[in-house]
Amino acid sequence: MGFIRHGDTLIGFDEGINPSFLRADLEISSGWDNWKGSYLLANSDTGDVILRYLYAELI
Repeated sequence: MGFIRHGDTLIGFDEGINPSFLRADLEISSGWDNWKGSYLLANSDTGDVILRYLYAELI
């Protein structure tokens, strides 16, 4: 989908932040924690649309 990874992996006691996915002016953050597992977080309405599309492809 044309994304590149940007940033470092930061690991805490029970959570972590992974490199973000970037494309043009769109950013999707990623990380994990011990309670919820891995996650993706859209930082815009356009990012929400892409995450909904990816979710629909997985189910």
